[in-house]
Amino acid sequence: MFRPKVGVRDGSVQRLWLVVSLVVLITIAGVGLASAKTTVQLATYAMGGLQAEDWWNMLWPFMEANPDIDVAVQIYSFGEYNEKLMVQIAAGVPPDLMQVWAQYKPKYVEMGILRDITAEWESSRVARSARLYPFVIDAPKSEGRMYGVPFDFNSMVWFVNLEYLSEKGVVFPGNDWTVEDLRALARKLVDPVKQVYATYNEVARGGTHALQWTQLWTGHDWISDDRKTALVDTPANIEMLEFWNDLQNNLNATPGWPGAWALSRDFYAGGLAMQVGWLSYGAAFADRLTFDMCIRDRPKAPAGQLAFAQGHMFSIPVDAPNPEEAWRLAEWLISHEGQRVIVRELKCHPLGPYTDLWNEYFQVHTPEKRNYARDFVMRDFYGRNLIRTMDYWNTYPEVNTIMTEHLGNIFTRQAPVGNEMRNAAVRIQQILDGQS
Repeated sequence: MFRPKVGVRDGSVQRLWLVVSLVVLITIAGVGLASAKTTVQLATYAMGGLQAEDWWNMLWPFMEANPDIDVAVQIYSFGEYNEKLMVQIAAGVPPDLMQVWAQYKPKYVEMGILRDITAEWESSRVARSARLYPFVIDAPKSEGRMYGVPFDFNSMVWFVNLEYLSEKGVVFPGNDWTVEDLRALARKLVDPVKQVYATYNEVARGGTHALQWTQLWTGHDWISDDRKTALVDTPANIEMLEFWNDLQNNLNATPGWPGAWALSRDFYAGGLAMQVGWLSYGAAFADRLTFDMCIRDRPKAPAGQLAFAQGHMFSIPVDAPNPEEAWRLAEWLISHEGQRVIVRELKCHPLGPYTDLWNEYFQVHTPEKRNYARDFVMRDFYGRNLIRTMDYWNTYPEVNTIMTEHLGNIFTRQAPVGNEMRNAAVRIQQILDGQS
């Protein structure tokens, strides 16, 4: 049995039911509570190190303000989450509110299992008053319609070991740095004697790390906007891959080149001078920092400087038993009060320009570093709208599998970039043609 944090009423624990990954129900009988309640079933997964207690502490303020609603939380493991959702829905027992990953949104919308809440969103005083970043609101949208409320938004930034740069006599170029600045930094920061790499090879393993560099260099995804044409063999994309090939195999600034030393220390242990990671790392791993660090946005590439971002969402299934009550909970999640509790209990970063919430989010740092991180986000990064919210497409998993294979050939087997991308384009086009 978990214990609520200090300050939560002793009797409140009776109002939350929790279902863990084996669907073992932790039920605590209500004592002295009114029986005329609606139970909203909320489905989620084991996010990071979150425990049942964290969800309880997040949801209690909502239940306290809405005494006619109880909440039951189904917490599945990461690996089984989406499969379990489909089993529930197929069996005719969907949850009332479920967390939808960004990668699954297009599939679920096409399947018709998510309720269109555009009307509720547009008529909601809470939604109108919520100070959400515009690119955050894009996350639950599909073709202009709202299929959920944003949750757990995150974006990619660079983390830089300033002490190591100082040791090398290098000054970081600042927020308007370019890919050529990155190349110059890589050349200066790699140290084979100390076995420090400048950074990782971001594109070598495929996935969204590789896709975002295609976006930065070309201005488009691996396929065209109408999702009908493969674009991985364009000159611009090949040029981008040659850039990373140079960093890895000519400058030896990243792991992966023939004869490279094993990366035995990560960024926090001093094995990398710089690394790309989610903005949330700036708070989540603060306790691992033993050096002065700065956060920077993406370097300017030929097609711009927008950072890759994605947001999950909480959606109401079309067959949800209690859609009205589910909407009340979803609406509360985007309110300032909901955001405040989510930041405090679930450690998700704020979804809007709330100074108080960004202060709380970065409170793990010293006041000086907290203020720096807050101002970077609010003024230099999110404040400048340097974000591209990822809009996944239905065939992304298959396309990514192909790209991962061919990128592995390039960066592990030193295969020619152009040949691999031409071969990848043929295979991707076959998949796209099969969808039409």
